[in-house]
Amino acid sequence: MSVSPRAIKSKIKTVGNIGKITKTMEAVSANKARSAARAAERARRYSHELLVLARGLVKDRFVDHVFFNPQKGEKTLLVLVTSDKGLCGAFNTHVFRHIEGELKEDTPDVIVIGKKGEQFAKRKKWNIVGSFIDLPQKVTADDMRGVMMLIQESFKKGEYARVLVGYTHYTSSFSQTPSVFQLLPFDAESIGGFIDAEYPLDAKPDIRVAKYLFEPDGKAVLIELMPRLLEAAVYQSVLESRASEHSARMVAMKNATDNARELVDDLTLAHNTARQAAVTAEIAEIAAGAEALR
Repeated sequence: MSVSPRAIKSKIKTVGNIGKITKTMEAVSANKARSAARAAERARRYSHELLVLARGLVKDRFVDHVFFNPQKGEKTLLVLVTSDKGLCGAFNTHVFRHIEGELKEDTPDVIVIGKKGEQFAKRKKWNIVGSFIDLPQKVTADDMRGVMMLIQESFKKGEYARVLVGYTHYTSSFSQTPSVFQLLPFDAESIGGFIDAEYPLDAKPDIRVAKYLFEPDGKAVLIELMPRLLEAAVYQSVLESRASEHSARMVAMKNATDNARELVDDLTLAHNTARQAAVTAEIAEIAAGAEALR
Protein backbone atom coordinates (compact mmCIF):
# COMPACT_ATOMS: atom_id res chain seq x y z
CA MET A 1 0.00 0.00 0.00
CA SER A 2 1.49 3.31 -1.14
CA VAL A 3 1.67 6.27 1.19
CA SER A 4 0.38 9.62 -0.01
CA PRO A 5 2.85 12.50 -0.44
CA ARG A 6 0.82 14.50 2.08
CA ALA A 7 1.25 11.79 4.77
CA ILE A 8 5.00 11.59 4.06
CA LYS A 9 5.29 15.38 4.27
CA SER A 10 3.59 15.27 7.68
CA LYS A 11 6.10 12.67 8.86
CA ILE A 12 9.00 14.80 7.61
CA LYS A 13 7.71 17.72 9.68
CA THR A 14 7.28 15.53 12.78
CA VAL A 15 10.74 13.97 12.51
CA GLY A 16 12.28 17.39 11.85
CA ASN A 17 10.70 18.77 15.03
CA ILE A 18 12.00 15.80 17.02
CA GLY A 19 15.47 16.44 15.58
CA LYS A 20 15.32 20.06 16.76
CA ILE A 21 14.39 18.90 20.28
CA THR A 22 17.20 16.33 20.46
CA LYS A 23 19.67 18.90 19.11
CA THR A 24 18.70 21.28 21.91
CA MET A 25 18.95 18.48 24.49
CA GLU A 26 22.40 17.61 23.16
CA ALA A 27 23.58 21.19 23.67
CA VAL A 28 22.11 21.35 27.19
CA SER A 29 23.68 18.00 28.14
CA ALA A 30 27.06 19.07 26.74
CA ASN A 31 27.03 22.15 28.97
CA LYS A 32 26.01 20.12 32.03
CA ALA A 33 28.62 17.46 31.23
CA ARG A 34 31.43 20.05 31.15
CA SER A 35 30.34 21.50 34.49
CA ALA A 36 29.92 18.07 36.12
CA ALA A 37 33.29 16.85 34.78
CA ARG A 38 35.06 19.88 36.26
CA ALA A 39 33.41 19.24 39.64
CA ALA A 40 34.45 15.56 39.58
CA GLU A 41 38.03 16.37 38.61
CA ARG A 42 38.38 19.03 41.32
CA ALA A 43 37.08 16.63 43.98
CA ARG A 44 39.48 13.88 42.89
CA ARG A 45 42.49 15.81 44.14
CA TYR A 46 40.92 16.26 47.58
CA SER A 47 39.96 12.57 47.73
CA HIS A 48 43.45 11.64 46.62
CA GLU A 49 45.11 13.57 49.44
CA LEU A 50 42.73 12.10 52.02
CA LEU A 51 43.44 8.59 50.81
CA VAL A 52 47.21 9.10 50.79
CA LEU A 53 46.99 10.30 54.38
CA ALA A 54 44.78 7.37 55.42
CA ARG A 55 47.05 4.81 53.75
CA GLY A 56 50.09 6.25 55.42
CA LEU A 57 48.41 6.21 58.83
CA VAL A 58 47.16 2.66 58.43
CA LYS A 59 50.67 1.43 57.67
CA ASP A 60 51.99 -0.64 60.61
CA ARG A 61 49.22 0.60 62.91
CA PHE A 62 46.61 -1.65 64.45
CA VAL A 63 43.43 0.36 64.79
CA ASP A 64 40.61 -1.26 66.73
CA HIS A 65 37.77 0.56 65.06
CA VAL A 66 34.44 -0.64 63.69
CA PHE A 67 35.23 0.70 60.20
CA PHE A 68 38.28 -1.57 59.92
CA ASN A 69 36.75 -4.79 61.26
CA PRO A 70 34.38 -7.26 59.58
CA GLN A 71 31.00 -7.29 61.30
CA LYS A 72 28.82 -10.18 62.41
CA GLY A 73 26.17 -9.51 59.80
CA GLU A 74 26.05 -11.72 56.73
CA LYS A 75 24.30 -9.40 54.31
CA THR A 76 25.72 -6.85 51.88
CA LEU A 77 24.65 -3.22 51.80
CA LEU A 78 24.86 -1.75 48.29
CA VAL A 79 24.93 1.98 47.60
CA LEU A 80 23.62 2.18 44.04
CA VAL A 81 24.29 5.45 42.19
CA THR A 82 22.25 6.00 39.01
CA SER A 83 20.40 8.80 37.23
CA ASP A 84 16.97 10.21 38.00
CA LYS A 85 16.08 10.60 34.33
CA GLY A 86 16.35 8.49 31.20
CA LEU A 87 17.30 9.34 27.61
CA CYS A 88 20.96 8.61 28.37
CA GLY A 89 21.44 5.47 26.29
CA ALA A 90 22.63 2.36 28.12
CA PHE A 91 24.18 4.37 30.97
CA ASN A 92 22.10 2.80 33.75
CA THR A 93 21.89 -0.63 32.12
CA HIS A 94 25.68 -0.96 32.13
CA VAL A 95 25.78 -0.20 35.86
CA PHE A 96 23.05 -2.76 36.59
CA ARG A 97 24.77 -5.51 34.61
CA HIS A 98 28.14 -4.82 36.22
CA ILE A 99 26.67 -4.90 39.72
CA GLU A 100 24.79 -8.14 39.04
CA GLY A 101 28.06 -9.67 37.86
CA GLU A 102 29.85 -8.53 41.03
CA LEU A 103 27.13 -9.69 43.41
CA LYS A 104 26.47 -13.00 41.63
CA GLU A 105 23.87 -14.75 43.82
CA ASP A 106 24.07 -12.28 46.69
CA THR A 107 20.83 -10.40 47.45
CA PRO A 108 21.80 -7.09 49.05
CA ASP A 109 19.98 -4.40 50.92
CA VAL A 110 20.16 -1.21 48.90
CA ILE A 111 20.55 2.51 49.39
CA VAL A 112 19.59 4.05 46.06
CA ILE A 113 20.73 7.42 44.78
CA GLY A 114 18.63 8.09 41.69
CA LYS A 115 15.15 7.05 40.50
CA LYS A 116 16.44 4.53 37.94
CA GLY A 117 18.30 2.64 40.65
CA GLU A 118 15.15 2.61 42.78
CA GLN A 119 13.14 1.15 39.89
CA PHE A 120 15.81 -1.49 39.25
CA ALA A 121 15.98 -2.51 42.93
CA LYS A 122 12.18 -2.88 43.03
CA ARG A 123 12.22 -5.08 39.93
CA LYS A 124 14.88 -7.26 41.55
CA LYS A 125 12.83 -7.31 44.78
CA TRP A 126 15.84 -6.05 46.75
CA ASN A 127 15.18 -4.48 50.14
CA ILE A 128 15.52 -0.69 49.83
CA VAL A 129 16.65 0.76 53.15
CA GLY A 130 17.18 4.29 51.88
CA SER A 131 16.15 6.26 48.80
CA PHE A 132 17.71 9.58 47.77
CA ILE A 133 16.17 10.90 44.55
CA ASP A 134 15.80 14.27 42.86
CA LEU A 135 19.02 15.60 44.37
CA PRO A 136 20.06 19.13 43.30
CA GLN A 137 21.67 19.53 39.91
CA LYS A 138 24.87 20.78 41.57
CA VAL A 139 25.08 18.20 44.33
CA THR A 140 27.24 19.10 47.35
CA ALA A 141 28.86 17.12 50.14
CA ASP A 142 26.07 18.30 52.47
CA ASP A 143 23.56 16.48 50.25
CA MET A 144 25.42 13.24 51.03
CA ARG A 145 25.26 13.57 54.82
CA GLY A 146 22.00 11.63 55.06
CA VAL A 147 23.46 8.80 52.98
CA MET A 148 26.59 8.61 55.12
CA MET A 149 24.68 8.67 58.40
CA LEU A 150 22.56 5.75 57.22
CA ILE A 151 25.63 3.78 56.06
CA GLN A 152 27.66 4.36 59.21
CA GLU A 153 24.84 3.66 61.66
CA SER A 154 23.86 0.44 59.88
CA PHE A 155 27.46 -0.80 59.78
CA LYS A 156 28.16 0.14 63.40
CA LYS A 157 25.13 -1.88 64.49
CA GLY A 158 26.67 -4.94 62.84
CA GLU A 159 23.84 -5.38 60.35
CA TYR A 160 26.11 -5.86 57.34
CA ALA A 161 29.30 -7.74 56.57
CA ARG A 162 30.33 -5.23 53.93
CA VAL A 163 29.21 -2.06 52.18
CA LEU A 164 29.70 -1.71 48.42
CA VAL A 165 29.28 1.32 46.17
CA GLY A 166 28.18 0.83 42.56
CA TYR A 167 28.58 3.83 40.25
CA THR A 168 29.96 4.92 36.85
CA HIS A 169 33.51 6.25 36.67
CA TYR A 170 34.00 9.21 34.34
CA THR A 171 37.01 9.11 32.03
CA SER A 172 35.96 11.33 29.14
CA SER A 173 32.87 12.45 27.24
CA PHE A 174 32.94 9.22 25.26
CA SER A 175 34.26 6.83 27.90
CA GLN A 176 32.53 5.91 31.17
CA THR A 177 33.14 2.72 33.14
CA PRO A 178 30.67 1.02 35.51
CA SER A 179 32.52 0.20 38.75
CA VAL A 180 32.05 -1.29 42.21
CA PHE A 181 34.31 -0.74 45.23
CA GLN A 182 34.17 -1.82 48.86
CA LEU A 183 33.51 1.09 51.19
CA LEU A 184 33.43 -0.86 54.48
CA PRO A 185 35.24 -2.53 56.15
CA PHE A 186 37.89 -0.03 55.12
CA ASP A 187 40.19 -1.36 52.43
CA ALA A 188 42.66 1.25 51.22
CA GLU A 189 43.29 -0.59 47.96
CA SER A 190 39.61 -1.07 47.08
CA ILE A 191 38.41 2.36 48.06
CA GLY A 192 41.25 3.95 46.13
CA GLY A 193 40.12 2.46 42.85
CA PHE A 194 37.90 5.39 41.99
CA ILE A 195 40.82 7.86 41.90
CA ASP A 196 43.93 5.74 41.30
CA ALA A 197 43.46 5.79 37.54
CA GLU A 198 43.54 9.59 37.43
CA TYR A 199 46.01 10.26 40.24
CA PRO A 200 48.27 7.24 40.92
CA LEU A 201 48.82 7.05 44.65
CA ASP A 202 52.27 7.21 46.22
CA ALA A 203 54.04 3.86 46.22
CA LYS A 204 55.17 4.50 49.82
CA PRO A 205 52.60 6.84 51.41
CA ASP A 206 53.93 6.00 54.89
CA ILE A 207 57.23 7.77 54.06
CA ARG A 208 55.37 10.90 53.00
CA VAL A 209 53.06 10.84 56.03
CA ALA A 210 56.02 10.20 58.35
CA LYS A 211 57.06 13.80 57.79
CA TYR A 212 54.02 15.02 59.70
CA LEU A 213 53.62 15.36 63.46
CA PHE A 214 50.20 14.20 64.63
CA GLU A 215 48.51 15.30 67.84
CA PRO A 216 47.51 13.52 69.98
CA ASP A 217 48.75 10.61 67.82
CA GLY A 218 48.32 8.96 64.41
CA LYS A 219 45.62 6.53 65.53
CA ALA A 220 43.42 9.29 66.91
CA VAL A 221 43.82 11.30 63.72
CA LEU A 222 43.00 8.24 61.60
CA ILE A 223 39.80 7.56 63.56
CA GLU A 224 38.72 11.19 63.07
CA LEU A 225 39.71 11.03 59.41
CA MET A 226 37.73 7.91 58.53
CA PRO A 227 34.21 9.40 58.40
CA ARG A 228 35.50 12.18 56.16
CA LEU A 229 37.23 9.74 53.85
CA LEU A 230 34.11 7.60 53.54
CA GLU A 231 32.01 10.69 52.90
CA ALA A 232 34.45 11.84 50.23
CA ALA A 233 34.32 8.41 48.57
CA VAL A 234 30.52 8.40 48.32
CA TYR A 235 30.42 12.04 47.22
CA GLN A 236 33.09 11.37 44.60
CA SER A 237 31.13 8.42 43.21
CA VAL A 238 28.05 10.66 42.82
CA LEU A 239 30.08 13.35 41.04
CA GLU A 240 31.62 10.75 38.72
CA SER A 241 28.17 9.34 37.92
CA ARG A 242 26.73 12.79 37.25
CA ALA A 243 29.49 13.62 34.79
CA SER A 244 29.06 10.21 33.14
CA GLU A 245 25.27 10.59 32.95
CA HIS A 246 25.35 13.96 31.20
CA SER A 247 28.05 12.76 28.80
CA ALA A 248 26.05 9.63 27.97
CA ARG A 249 22.92 11.73 27.40
CA MET A 250 24.85 14.13 25.17
CA VAL A 251 26.05 11.22 23.01
CA ALA A 252 22.58 9.64 22.95
CA MET A 253 20.97 12.90 21.85
CA LYS A 254 23.63 13.42 19.18
CA ASN A 255 22.90 9.94 17.81
CA ALA A 256 19.17 10.68 17.90
CA THR A 257 19.71 13.95 16.03
CA ASP A 258 21.83 12.21 13.40
CA ASN A 259 19.21 9.48 13.01
CA ALA A 260 16.47 12.10 12.64
CA ARG A 261 18.47 13.85 9.95
CA GLU A 262 18.97 10.58 8.05
CA LEU A 263 15.28 9.72 8.40
CA VAL A 264 14.29 13.13 7.04
CA ASP A 265 16.55 12.52 4.03
CA ASP A 266 14.97 9.09 3.45
CA LEU A 267 11.45 10.49 3.85
CA THR A 268 12.25 13.39 1.51
CA LEU A 269 13.39 10.91 -1.14
CA ALA A 270 10.23 8.85 -0.58
CA HIS A 271 8.13 12.03 -0.79
CA ASN A 272 9.73 13.06 -4.10
CA THR A 273 9.29 9.55 -5.48
CA ALA A 274 5.63 9.50 -4.45
CA ARG A 275 5.04 12.94 -6.01
CA GLN A 276 6.75 11.85 -9.21
CA ALA A 277 4.60 8.71 -9.30
CA ALA A 278 1.46 10.79 -8.73
CA VAL A 279 2.38 13.24 -11.48
CA THR A 280 3.18 10.36 -13.85
CA ALA A 281 -0.18 8.76 -13.06
CA GLU A 282 -2.03 12.04 -13.74
CA ILE A 283 -0.24 12.52 -17.05
CA ALA A 284 -1.08 8.94 -18.03
CA GLU A 285 -4.74 9.52 -17.17
CA ILE A 286 -4.83 12.77 -19.20
CA ALA A 287 -3.18 11.07 -22.15
CA ALA A 288 -5.60 8.14 -21.92
CA GLY A 289 -8.59 10.54 -21.76
CA ALA A 290 -7.36 12.51 -24.76
CA GLU A 291 -6.87 9.32 -26.72
CA ALA A 292 -10.39 8.18 -25.85
CA LEU A 293 -11.89 11.44 -27.23
CA ARG A 294 -10.36 11.02 -30.66
